[in-house]
Amino acid sequence: MKQLKHIFERIITERNLDNTSESLNYEKLSDTENFYTLEGINKENGDEEKYLIYNCSNNDLKFNFKNYSQKISDDVSYIPIMIFKNWDDEINQFFDCRATLNAKNKMMLNHYFNNKLSLYTEMCDEIMLNIDDSANFNEYILNDYIDETPKGYIYNLSLLELKKLYNITGTELFKSNIRKGLEHDKNVNEIKKSFRNYLFTYIYKKLENIIDSEKLKSIKEEFNLNEEIIRFYSPKYFWFCHNGITIFSYDKKSIDRSGEFIKLNPKKVSVINGAQTLTNFYLELENAKKSIPEIFKAFEIDLNNFSEIDYLNEACNKTMVKTIFIQGEEEFIKPITCGLNTQVPILEEHILADSEIVYKLNLLLKKIRIEILKEGSHPIYGEGLNVLEFTKKYLIIKLQPGKSKNLRKTEIKNLLESAYDDISKNEKFYLDSFNLLVELDFWWKDTKKERDTLYKEDKQIVLNSYGKNYFGSYMIYKSEFQKDLFENIEECFDLQYRDFINEFSNSSQNLSLSDFKTDSLFNRFKVENDINQKKASNCTIKLDDLKEYLEKNIKSPYSVKNVISDYLETTGENIPYFRVITRTNEKCNEAFPFPNSCFNELFADDKPIEFDNSMFKKEIIKQFPVFIIEKDSMSDKIYQVKFIKNFSFSNYLFDAKEVFQLTTRAFEKGDPLLFPKVSSKKSFHVRPKAANADDTFEFTNGERITKRTFWANKNTVEKIINQEYYKKK
Repeated sequence: MKQLKHIFERIITERNLDNTSESLNYEKLSDTENFYTLEGINKENGDEEKYLIYNCSNNDLKFNFKNYSQKISDDVSYIPIMIFKNWDDEINQFFDCRATLNAKNKMMLNHYFNNKLSLYTEMCDEIMLNIDDSANFNEYILNDYIDETPKGYIYNLSLLELKKLYNITGTELFKSNIRKGLEHDKNVNEIKKSFRNYLFTYIYKKLENIIDSEKLKSIKEEFNLNEEIIRFYSPKYFWFCHNGITIFSYDKKSIDRSGEFIKLNPKKVSVINGAQTLTNFYLELENAKKSIPEIFKAFEIDLNNFSEIDYLNEACNKTMVKTIFIQGEEEFIKPITCGLNTQVPILEEHILADSEIVYKLNLLLKKIRIEILKEGSHPIYGEGLNVLEFTKKYLIIKLQPGKSKNLRKTEIKNLLESAYDDISKNEKFYLDSFNLLVELDFWWKDTKKERDTLYKEDKQIVLNSYGKNYFGSYMIYKSEFQKDLFENIEECFDLQYRDFINEFSNSSQNLSLSDFKTDSLFNRFKVENDINQKKASNCTIKLDDLKEYLEKNIKSPYSVKNVISDYLETTGENIPYFRVITRTNEKCNEAFPFPNSCFNELFADDKPIEFDNSMFKKEIIKQFPVFIIEKDSMSDKIYQVKFIKNFSFSNYLFDAKEVFQLTTRAFEKGDPLLFPKVSSKKSFHVRPKAANADDTFEFTNGERITKRTFWANKNTVEKIINQEYYKKK
């Protein structure tokens, strides 16, 4: 418990929480599992912050995937923290747990470990690194020496010795670095491959005099080695092939360099160059420790009381790296970091990601669980954007999609400052807009095949390829006229994209990539649309003309809504969101489906949702326009089109609440048979509404069932139509 006390004190200090007793709320969640919560007020911005702390440092209580999944989903507003003995302990628990999971849960495990903070109980105030040969040393001290001036010392250390430092700090060792590493960069993948070669080559050379030639040949193939790799990837050559490590100590106490050890405070140091070398080498070392024993077992290789792990540690110990220690004031860290050369160059946006303005922006963005990340970092609050992605989205919101696509990086800093000013002045609009654009990213990726199939004309193909930023600005622009757009994102993307395609592909000019690198095309659209808006305000729908248009143009029952949209476009009428109800002999042909999101929120979040806070209630009380297509049963022809401008289910609010509560009870019981049915005669019911047979979700009983949503009964819709339409007569 003493160790945990120190951990909590570190969290309070490092996360800048008010440490007065009335400001902190600490609670142990369970007697059997080491889960804790810590809630406090951030002293800098006054916001409440909540942390879910999982202590995995106890030998009897290791990481439990099931328990953690349940706890972390109880309240997604918590920032997760895991406590381990050290980095070795963390990585071993990760691999041990991963070995027991299926593919889906392995992905979740990766997500859990990537999106959390790690703290280690073995963190201490002093660590000793063996320099092996104290004569192997150089120093750089300026002639105009004063106490604040940085001082530099160069030693050769083994990566096994440096691991002592990394093992008790983890990625916190890089807290002052511009970035923590680049996971998906092509160059970094090559670097990781080279590290693997150093380790595998050392093991291979050790086996040459132990196993027969046939097995050695098989191992060579299994390790993916060739003669060139075997010759040049010996650990002894590592020193010549890598730039080295730079460790900055900003401790007031000078680095102790006496004897054969360097003593320093791991809480007061940061690796400011070489993060990729350390993180990726140690990850490859752990991967080798997991894979090589399996390979040896498969080839029945016996090392006679000397394990492959011993060989790997030996290889690590023989891998020397140039290590620069800099002692100085903390203010020197950033200019020195920016000046250092790494395998992947540091760009202006990487520097800005660690700036004060991004810190201030993140204080605002975290309210919608979005944050701007350092390069290589993972989001803690929810969705993560790098500096470029954020700045481009800001320009899209400012209706400058061309500038967004053709952004000059010299403008990023000023744009970040402008974004902070704008968000501070109009927080709801900008935060809603950023949320919409993040959702648009997912939608754009998920619907690519569908859009390519639907829109095959030359201009449409160009819009599908290069028009995402333009479409984002189009959605933001339309929100000015469609006030509830932010509440209907799920349905609006498809509908609005169709309008977007029509409006921009009707342009007389041919379209190419260059058109989307300027704002000219979008500015023309705005001018024309503003004129059309004024015209539309004076328009009235001629229902007889619409009926005639439908009779001529309907190709199938599923095309009615699109045909109505085409008609409205020809008349200049602006109705961006409407529903269509088809009736035969004044009886509804089918029940009325509500958006999938009304039902999805019941299983997308494990915490209970009250009806008054639900999307279903919002849909019930909302007013929206509806076209009613009246058909004759004998001829199946349209004999009348009716229009209700403010259709609403608000008079059935009591029934809707009852159906909602019955549905939540079905979730609680884990019994889909308890979903309210049409036969329940409750005005509304629940039944499937899915894209295909594979469109399923995991129900609370653990089974995957077809996605569904709330529906209004046919007779409920008929009553509203009769009441609303005929009261005008």
